[in-house]
Amino acid sequence: FYINWNGDVTPCVFIPYAATNIYEIYERGGTIMDLMEIDFFKEIREWQKSYGYKTKPQDTKNLILPCPHRDHFEFMRGLIERYKPKPINIEAEQAIRDPGYCQGLVQYNRACAALLDPIWEREYLRGQKVSDELPKLEPVAQAQCSDTRAG
Repeated sequence: FYINWNGDVTPCVFIPYAATNIYEIYERGGTIMDLMEIDFFKEIREWQKSYGYKTKPQDTKNLILPCPHRDHFEFMRGLIERYKPKPINIEAEQAIRDPGYCQGLVQYNRACAALLDPIWEREYLRGQKVSDELPKLEPVAQAQCSDTRAG
């Protein structure tokens, strides 16, 4: 968890959406342990378990891409839509409402997975050395993001 000065509790410092406020929990007589029972956080933990936390190596998904927000945005966006956590700043609010941002992040996720999944499988799951010359990740064109905003 990440708790900012205002008491907003987010899943981590890089996911700027607060499911609760620790001051409000304390005012109700609760404790920090109450965070474990909040559905938004529980579902993230379940995703982490299914992704590979404490699993057999062959059952572990790509740990080069472990972040539910940056690397698996479709999942995180679904949680944000379902649980409606509060954006902790204006940028977070603007980002989640911006179709271009959201589509760009999904495209980035897919491009990274296409590049890194084969490396994960060869080098980490099978233990084979990957060539020192790795394929290049094609940048998501700015025009692609702009086009999705207009539509």
